Amino acid sequence: WKFVRNVRWYLRLLEPECSHIFWLEITAPLGLPQWPQTVNGTYAWNQGVKHMLLEETRSGSIKAAVAFIEVFNASVSYQHGDNIHLAPSWYSSLAELFKKVASKSCAL
Repeated sequence: WKFVRNVRWYLRLLEPECSHIFWLEITAPLGLPQWPQTVNGTYAWNQGVKHMLLEETRSGSIKAAVAFIEVFNASVSYQHGDNIHLAPSWYSSLAELFKKVASKSCAL
């Protein structure tokens, strides 16, 4: 898939500057018929990226520490603002979670 190839390219672009990379799955779209994004298609893209990351880190092609963060399933039933964007509270909650994790990691 072109999407997976683009993610691989992007990660290789980031890697020289980043020792740790956090990749969040694409959230589930509503799947409205007038838009090309579908729930099944988005799920497949996420799985493709997940498998690519496993292969690339196992082979040593990507040397940075990579965390694949699964958010797709949680987003399926979450309130959407439009077909592909979730309600603002989703992003606020996710930011708070990362802030807590970062503050604990930096305090160690």
